[in-house]
Amino acid sequence: MKRWWYLSATCVTFFALEISFDQTAPLVGRLTGQAQACSNGKDADCPHFSATEFNSLYVALFWAGCVSAVCTGFFIGRFGVWVTTWVSASLISLGMIFFTIGPYMTGSAGAYASMLFGRIFLATGGFAQIVLSHQIKSHWFFGRELALAFAVYQTSSRVGGILALATVGAMAESVGLQNTLWITFSISLLAPICTILSGYLYEQHAVMDTTHTVGIHLEKSEFRELQFGFRKIQRLGKEFWILSGIIFFFFGSILTLIADFPKFLAEQYGYSEATAGLITGIIPDIGVLAPLFGFIIDKFGARDILNLIAAGLFFLGLLFLAAIPNFLPFITCIFAALAFAIFAGGVWGCIPVITAPDVVGVAMGVGLSLQALASGLFLLITGVLLDQTALTNTKRWEIFFVFLCCCVGLAVILSLASMYFDWKSPSRPLRSKHALAIPSVAADTNPVLDELTPLLRGEKPTDYVGPD
Repeated sequence: MKRWWYLSATCVTFFALEISFDQTAPLVGRLTGQAQACSNGKDADCPHFSATEFNSLYVALFWAGCVSAVCTGFFIGRFGVWVTTWVSASLISLGMIFFTIGPYMTGSAGAYASMLFGRIFLATGGFAQIVLSHQIKSHWFFGRELALAFAVYQTSSRVGGILALATVGAMAESVGLQNTLWITFSISLLAPICTILSGYLYEQHAVMDTTHTVGIHLEKSEFRELQFGFRKIQRLGKEFWILSGIIFFFFGSILTLIADFPKFLAEQYGYSEATAGLITGIIPDIGVLAPLFGFIIDKFGARDILNLIAAGLFFLGLLFLAAIPNFLPFITCIFAALAFAIFAGGVWGCIPVITAPDVVGVAMGVGLSLQALASGLFLLITGVLLDQTALTNTKRWEIFFVFLCCCVGLAVILSLASMYFDWKSPSRPLRSKHALAIPSVAADTNPVLDELTPLLRGEKPTDYVGPD
């Protein structure tokens, strides 16, 4: 039962983090000074960022998260879970404060600097907590409800995205930019609070009976402190790197779409901030179906097929919008939302079944860092594209969607490659449903199964049987 309490605490953390992450998209009109309230003087706090500066807030978020995701595993190995938890909670809090006080700064440059540093601190702490949570879930739910646990976790962020996209724009219209930021700050305080709570729960219940968890017996003398090294990255196989490529192109594209779609709806269709946020919110709205697909995967397998279906649906939605004049944008949102639900329901659960147990944590960090790297890179590229004033508005957005189509097309190709290599593997780890035993593709493990031991630094075994 303790593992479910831990999952609940981390879900609340991810929910609150997503509100902080996604509040920027529905505030695009206020932050760029294009909202009517900014031009008529009703809201005097608009900082008037350019499209490149606005997108750079996301770039900073994701690239700082990229570095944080890679380094978190090494930090845990050096200082332990409890210290990592407090550091991440402190950085999350600091980032939220810097971002919220941005509009109080004199001039756009001061506001931009404060909000940019806020995003960097928020990402560093937030992504560290996500990586830590992924590692612990991989061990505590292995062979049980692995895909379901990851899907529920991802859904908590989708619920946070729904709340942000559906309400932040309307709040800004009612109470202005500064008050809106303080309201989201108050809600997002749940993130550092539940981060510390989850760390406490782990510290209390971390010493697990590994036989109970993964069907492998470890003598007490075999427990030792978890160590990380770059050599573990070199041990990740081609199946993992193909899956990481899918994560790179899929998540980079869909997070870019969520960030810029309200701006597209406002400029091309004349929607208000609130309406544009509600339409974009269709993506996380339907994304809450991810646990259903996670349950299906735990029951029947077929991860490779669902990854391909997700990439294909997203590609079709973008292609229709790019190729068909006056195509209804909410249909693209529905395609993207279904793709997001399917992909989020299974992709993170793929990593533990195609990697050796002693490199699962490192693999999670690398996968998350590539997701963050792609999101930042794509937003930087699209920000520059949307700032090309020599082109018409329609042409700029056309290039924007063609670019995303190409990226998602690569995800489709890599999904086919993933299916091929899984078909070549005798154990079919992606196609088969999850088993209690370590999959044979992950059988190349060291004698002590580092990452299946408790993550607390210097922790000693006891007779306690791990969380149920």
